[in-house]
Amino acid sequence: GNVAYERGDLEAAGEHHRQTLRWFEELSPESLTVATNLLLLGDIEKERGTLDEAEGFYRRALDIHRRLAPGSIFEAEAMSRLGAVAHARGSFGAARALFEDALALRRQVAPGGLAAAESLFLLGQLFADEGELTMAMNYFTEGLAIERRLAPESTSTARTLHAMGRVRLAEGDTRRAIPLLVEAVTSLESQQARLGGSQETRSLYGARHERIFKDAVQTLFGSGQNEDAFELLERYRARVLRELLAGRDLLADELATEIQSERRRIHRDYDRAQAELASLSSRDSDQSIATLLSTLRKLREERDQINSRIRASSPRLAALEDPNPLDTNAAQAKLSPGQLLLSFAVMESETLLFSLTASAKLQVFSLPIGEAALRDEVERFRQLVVHSTRAQDSRPALLALSKSLYRELLAPVDALIDSATRLLILADGPLHVLPFAALVRDKSEDRFLVEDVPLHHAVSFTTYAELVDQPRPRASRGVVAFGDAVDSDRPSLPYSREEAIAVARLFGDNGEVYLGADATEARAKSLQEARYVHFASHGVADDRSPLDSYLALSPTFREDERHENNGLLQAWEIFEQVRLQAELVSLSACDSGLGRELGGEGLMGLTRAFHYAGARSIVASLWRVSDRSTAALMVRFYEGLAEGLSKDEALRRAQIDWIQGRILPDGNDDLGLLERLDRWWNGNGSVRSNEASSLEPSLPFHWAAFQLSGDWQ
Repeated sequence: GNVAYERGDLEAAGEHHRQTLRWFEELSPESLTVATNLLLLGDIEKERGTLDEAEGFYRRALDIHRRLAPGSIFEAEAMSRLGAVAHARGSFGAARALFEDALALRRQVAPGGLAAAESLFLLGQLFADEGELTMAMNYFTEGLAIERRLAPESTSTARTLHAMGRVRLAEGDTRRAIPLLVEAVTSLESQQARLGGSQETRSLYGARHERIFKDAVQTLFGSGQNEDAFELLERYRARVLRELLAGRDLLADELATEIQSERRRIHRDYDRAQAELASLSSRDSDQSIATLLSTLRKLREERDQINSRIRASSPRLAALEDPNPLDTNAAQAKLSPGQLLLSFAVMESETLLFSLTASAKLQVFSLPIGEAALRDEVERFRQLVVHSTRAQDSRPALLALSKSLYRELLAPVDALIDSATRLLILADGPLHVLPFAALVRDKSEDRFLVEDVPLHHAVSFTTYAELVDQPRPRASRGVVAFGDAVDSDRPSLPYSREEAIAVARLFGDNGEVYLGADATEARAKSLQEARYVHFASHGVADDRSPLDSYLALSPTFREDERHENNGLLQAWEIFEQVRLQAELVSLSACDSGLGRELGGEGLMGLTRAFHYAGARSIVASLWRVSDRSTAALMVRFYEGLAEGLSKDEALRRAQIDWIQGRILPDGNDDLGLLERLDRWWNGNGSVRSNEASSLEPSLPFHWAAFQLSGDWQ
């Protein structure tokens, strides 16, 4: 539970500590061990922002400590926690009294120890928030001396250095703030490198301490050190993913038979538990559901432990060096002619926009919109897009907000966009789910951004450069398409069958298609030699457990087991069992480009999993798409690929055809798609005039959900 908490996995930490509390309340009620558990549960609730629950746990713990161990360090811990709740509520006097009493006890029992350093930090934070900066700095300095001696390069050291840097900034002393903030980042990175555990928990740790990185980036920018700010931002982004990619191909041939067997057992048990959970209804007991959820969590932990054993047992993995992020000069050398890099860093009160081309030096712009306001605008825009398909009166509001977002985010680089041949966007925070292609430019006539330039995306430029530096795959199979999978739990997608058939036919003898019961999860795990892989299926993004996000395919059965593959191709399975040499994987499914937001690691979900599996590029969706409009868009996209267009240009052409109401050109009736879409399209492939106004095909819902991640070529 403590380890899970330190990694930022509050759900796992809470489950472990609640179970432990139940055991100890039965074995030794009202004991010091029970009080310790109460404190830990209070910490979890405080971090979640549920202060009343946190205070309840802390007060119960304090009562036990005062009864069983008065004047002890345990009592001091409970007082410190209650002081933190009072601080969070803005009660300065109550918080100060509790912190000072706790510090006195800690100095008496363990002078010069880390517990005293914790109290010093809490007092420093309290005085810093009250604007008493000299007092704050005194407390921080005294605490840092203890931490540097007893816990160098630790999370607590990074936290104190960061707080001291913020005090210097509040004093207006940027020169002395910068080394403190940069040292905080270095300490945090050192701790992050030793975390172990799964990629999800390691990414959660980085997201939990995101502000340490971003304050350092923002301060470097404010002092004119733009190149250092860019490099530090790259250090922050996708650190865990870079480490994963570095060791991706070193695992398969190094697994002991015993480890392979254990992995198979965990995978089988996980599928069974998921199937049992899916079979329950709202009428089933909460206890049954909770038991299965707990089983799934324990199996995930077992899976993480196996992966840690694999890494530890591989001498080649142990010898890998941490991949280094690119600096500005190296990044410039990796950009293709005409490619414009736009890298965002969303801060609390502003957003930084870094722009770079192969021929022009780095520029950085401060955009006067912070995270809260930007998150609100992006969500409102997404809602307008998703609900605008038939509501004609929503069009003015949608276009107005689209223009506003373009001005706020891209106006400073408008001239650079005019001269660019393509945009590479590194999003951040709420911008990960913004369809940039659908932003409207303020020109003589309203034009969507994609009408002027193709776009592609990446989590970080360092991982993008490593991706494009890899040798291009020489696949023996052209396109492998999956459609109309057998899925008893969800409605059928009739157009997914036509979509998969049409995509495969575009490549003649090099096109393979698997439909219905043949569109199996097992087959999807065996695509090493495919150049293009296309999934037309249901997709589900799991925000709580992103590695459980999945594509719904057809299950395969065996006589001796319930099933070998349950038909859910989950992100964790893609990481562990799928290896590709694919130019492109298309996830023609709902929400396939979404996932859990994990700070600099971007969105954890299917897109990340397929990049790890070996896909050079991925096309995925940002919302719940229509299978009819998606089928038409995807066929047009693959027509462009078959004609030799680059991936970003092929997607752009398909999107423009939607915008201009001419999706699918003349002469494509032989694909079978027009006939199936006859309610929308007439014989020459244009929108029926009597439906054009109600369906509004130019609105972004139909075409802007899909975006390209990775290599544009």
